[in-house]
Amino acid sequence: MGKYALLIGIDTYGHGLNPLPAAPKDVEALRGVLLNPQMGKFDEARPLINPTRSEMAREIELWFQDRQSEDLVLLFFSGHGVKDDRRDLYFAASDTEKLSDRLLTATAIPARFIHNCIQRCKARYQLLILDCCFSGAFGNLIARDDGEIPLKEQLGAEGRVVLTSTSAVDYSFEEQGTDLSIYTRYLVEGIASGAADEDENGVITVDELHHYAGRKVRETSPAMSPSLITLKDEGFRIQVARSPKDDPKLQYRKEAEYRATAGEFTIPARRLLMRRRVELGLSDAEADAIEAEVLKPYREYQRKRQEYQDTLSQCLEHESPLSKHTITDLKDYREHLRLKPEDVAVIEQTALNGFDLESYAREIAELQPIATGAGQINRTVPNISRKELSECDAKKILFIKNIRDPNGSWSYTLDHIQQIGGSSENRVFELFWLPTSRGASSASKDDLMILNQQAKVTHVVEMLDNDVRENESGSFRWVRIVWMPEEDDWSKLPHQREVVGFEPPTIGGGATYSFASPNFGTFRSAWTNLETFQQHVFSILTGNKSI
Repeated sequence: MGKYALLIGIDTYGHGLNPLPAAPKDVEALRGVLLNPQMGKFDEARPLINPTRSEMAREIELWFQDRQSEDLVLLFFSGHGVKDDRRDLYFAASDTEKLSDRLLTATAIPARFIHNCIQRCKARYQLLILDCCFSGAFGNLIARDDGEIPLKEQLGAEGRVVLTSTSAVDYSFEEQGTDLSIYTRYLVEGIASGAADEDENGVITVDELHHYAGRKVRETSPAMSPSLITLKDEGFRIQVARSPKDDPKLQYRKEAEYRATAGEFTIPARRLLMRRRVELGLSDAEADAIEAEVLKPYREYQRKRQEYQDTLSQCLEHESPLSKHTITDLKDYREHLRLKPEDVAVIEQTALNGFDLESYAREIAELQPIATGAGQINRTVPNISRKELSECDAKKILFIKNIRDPNGSWSYTLDHIQQIGGSSENRVFELFWLPTSRGASSASKDDLMILNQQAKVTHVVEMLDNDVRENESGSFRWVRIVWMPEEDDWSKLPHQREVVGFEPPTIGGGATYSFASPNFGTFRSAWTNLETFQQHVFSILTGNKSI
């Protein structure tokens, strides 16, 4: 059985594709561990750096033609994965071009070509490692095209295993200033250190290598999700390399990997590791270096979260509320750091008054007037006069809704109403619901709705019609304020419990709750009669009953 690897790395491209400086270094590093007689023990590992399309196609076809039935053939590609308008996958060569963001297919290698080459190959064991992806990137981050690719359909076949640095819709990254692409870095580390040998039998199989590299990648960059595709039983058990299972350094690494928790060692774990150093005969310098390597992904992940937190804080110090452009840049920067929204949700909610960035953006959109031309509002404010709660029917108090300003201020003050295109004089404005909030259409014309925020009742509004306006930000309805506090400092208002007699929901952006609903449990537990409640609130807010 022979073991043969063709290693392709491309860092220079034609028009429309960014350079990938790490690609040739990926080839060099992987070639080193594959040819090492104590590790990969490959018979040949041929590097192919920056080939043209024709050179790349010729080398791949000849490489698979020359194999025998018991051989292991490996094809590694580090470069751009691109797609055409039909979402078919191509591999970019050094002369591949994109014009107006569209691939010139004649300049790239279609995945189908590689599929056909390896389908005709006699080798029983075929392994493809693709350190490329199909998604966009930002700033100094270099990603590799975009869009979902049916990878399994285009490259899968019996006896073949495909390792990819990401799923079909995620990102594969390299960062400027680093030596290797993230995925290749951990493939090489798993073989060189022996740490990928999960069952400690001295052999590293394809699935073990994938599990190790995938775990390390996700610890460092949660936005990436490496995948393994195999279409034949036990195909994933292909033996890629050997590991020094009795090496004290490997044993210590295994212990450290097992004991590491969220980038740290507990006190007992630390003491246990100190004893293991002595037992295994390792110097402090050797053990410290192993621990640093083990903890590096965790610490890198925390460093990026802290960097994002600092950036968000600085943005809020510079401007509040955040502008639309700043929000867009923050989203791009979060992606640049290879962080998913859930990785920084707590950071965002702490800084943005309980909102994540996406919800905050929707709230901010509601705060901004919708304008055309030279700042003209693209909505007609209903031309109606002011109205007081005392002129209303108490039996129309049927709903309650929580509201919240994303910057921690008060929503729907008279100044705010004017800013969002309403009429502060007639106290008319569009009430907002997030896309995820229910009940925008629950109330009917003339119904009254209590608005509460920051544990205070701050408004009673009358629904002016039955129309609901919707856009990407959420839903809107025209309302008229029939009651709002006369006090300038709303923080001094009585607690909402003293007005409504129960603890209402505090869902910002809010869902609408009906007092008539039998499912409104907190209300039903405090009030057995709706009319009694309505008269209670009406009397307090009109000044006929004291708190």
